[in-house]
Amino acid sequence: MSVVEFHRSLKLRWKQLRTARWRREYLNAISEPDYRRRFDRLYVQRLWSRIAGTQETGCGGGSTLEATQVFRDELERFLSAQPPGVFFDAPCGDFYFMSRVRFPAGWSYIGGDISPAALRDARRFAPDRDFREFDLLTDPFPASDAWLCRACLFHLSFADIRAVLENFVRSDGKLAIITSHTEVPTNSDIATGDYRPLDLTAPPINLPKPSRFLRDISTVASPWIAGVWSREEIASSLAAAPQPE
Repeated sequence: MSVVEFHRSLKLRWKQLRTARWRREYLNAISEPDYRRRFDRLYVQRLWSRIAGTQETGCGGGSTLEATQVFRDELERFLSAQPPGVFFDAPCGDFYFMSRVRFPAGWSYIGGDISPAALRDARRFAPDRDFREFDLLTDPFPASDAWLCRACLFHLSFADIRAVLENFVRSDGKLAIITSHTEVPTNSDIATGDYRPLDLTAPPINLPKPSRFLRDISTVASPWIAGVWSREEIASSLAAAPQPE
């Protein structure tokens, strides 16, 4: 083995060891009994970002400026085509990539997140914005014209996904813009805080195929889109779908 090959091998091994260590920390974090503290630990320890190999944001590789470029452009176009109103961004994370979104005139912003640490960072990015500690499963949704739920439900168990959607249906929200994956063979259940690709139109979620969607990350095995559903569409799907076990 040449010196160059040796150093390449050593660098790869070091990367594998670091990833394995962070994976152990990740599994330890998602074993936290209180899911609220679970998500705060994941953010504080930068575990999603460290595993993805980025220091740009605490919200993971899917929230960097490069990863969100297409989505940010799509969101601006979508909002420009809608009557202005209240935009509810939950979870808002640290507001890193959203700070680059140019909201059309007339739109007001509310950000909500379960992690106090993420909210502290969000307020540093945008001290003039309205940020609130918010639990998607239990806290009453504010009245909104559009609720953005990006890169979230694929971290939740089936039961918790249903609880979030039921909570939204009880609100005065009009539209939901939610991340969903395409090209997912089968949806699998997980412990809340973990991750798996998730197709919201497949069992056991069974939302209708969205008539509108925003393009998102396409450079991964299971591409991301952000489907747009009305509150009434989600309510009808929940009424027809069996409760997860």
